Amino acid sequence: VLRRKDGSKAYVELNAGTITYQGKLTDLAFVRDITERKRAEEALRQSKNLFQSLIEALPQNIFSKDVEGRFTFVNQCFCMTEGKSSADIIGKTDFDLNPPELAKKYREDDRQIIETGQIFETVEEHQSGDGKKLYVQIIKTPIYNIKGQVVASLFKDKYISGGSTD
Repeated sequence: VLRRKDGSKAYVELNAGTITYQGKLTDLAFVRDITERKRAEEALRQSKNLFQSLIEALPQNIFSKDVEGRFTFVNQCFCMTEGKSSADIIGKTDFDLNPPELAKKYREDDRQIIETGQIFETVEEHQSGDGKKLYVQIIKTPIYNIKGQVVASLFKDKYISGGSTD
């Protein structure tokens, strides 16, 4: 951090070294003002914190998967429903976490979203981490990259009712 003549702060990146110039060792330094980058980084950090706080405050399961069906994000409500930590879920697929018939159905629904780019809403059966059958209202939404390609799916579900363990 440097102070400008007007007293304001400027964030700078400093690269320095020694070179040989005309047969003599000479110190050389490059200074680049990165104040705007620092402001953008702070704004992004605040935005991410707000997003994380909002997602964690919702009393709903929120999670996302990439196009290969791997979980890329889970909120704490989802972790509690599954009875697992986020570290035990992230990078896994439905086939790692659910009975085969449910995993296959979830994967088919995911493919529909990826292929059509359409929002998918339904009530579906789910099995919690402790084996209880649950029914949830679920909304699955495509997530697009800057090129307009579906790169992931975001899911929001709400517990409707439970059933007995099979």
